Amino acid sequence: EYRAEVDQAARDGWARDVGRLYRGITTVASVVVDQTGMPRFGISGIAIQGQHAPEQIDRLGFELRDTAAYLSRAFFPPPGTETSRTAMVTAS
Repeated sequence: EYRAEVDQAARDGWARDVGRLYRGITTVASVVVDQTGMPRFGISGIAIQGQHAPEQIDRLGFELRDTAAYLSRAFFPPPGTETSRTAMVTAS
């Protein structure tokens, strides 16, 4: 079961934990990656188990995935892109 959940998370770009880490808590998470695909940050949503329909948890997962992808591009833009040049100017 655990391996299937890991494989599903890899396909979807987000993962859920329903009561495994903490009883009564549902956690949904995704990762912000750098240009090489190395995880650099995690973002998550935490809810009391049973307070949201499974469809809402799924939607949260996909929204977190999309947000993590946006943050990945913003924090770690590919070298030579306009975003990376702007980030360098802003940082100096």
